[in-house]
Amino acid sequence: MAHYNLATPVSESDIRKLRINDTVTLQQTLFGIRDATQIHLFDRGRKTKFDLQGHAVIHTAPNVRKVPASPEFPAGYQAICIGTTTSDRMERFTEPLMREYGVRMIVGKGG
Repeated sequence: MAHYNLATPVSESDIRKLRINDTVTLQQTLFGIRDATQIHLFDRGRKTKFDLQGHAVIHTAPNVRKVPASPEFPAGYQAICIGTTTSDRMERFTEPLMREYGVRMIVGKGG
């Protein structure tokens, strides 16, 4: 078992070093993505304005509030609290998320 300190965007070579039971400390940007977002992306053909290439996403169900768009909140939403959500129901989106958007890591919980 090894421990890795990774920063996003993560390279493919860094991902290929990882083995089961390794631990990772992830630095930089972690994008939250919920089931509704993936339905919009893959079932309804909408696109995201964020560059997810090489990044990590976390399966989440955040509580947010609308704020003026700014460099700190480019989508115009501020997270109030963020909790993980069950990844099982989003499994069908994993392969297209990685193939079409270049996502390299998914953080989630079993269910």
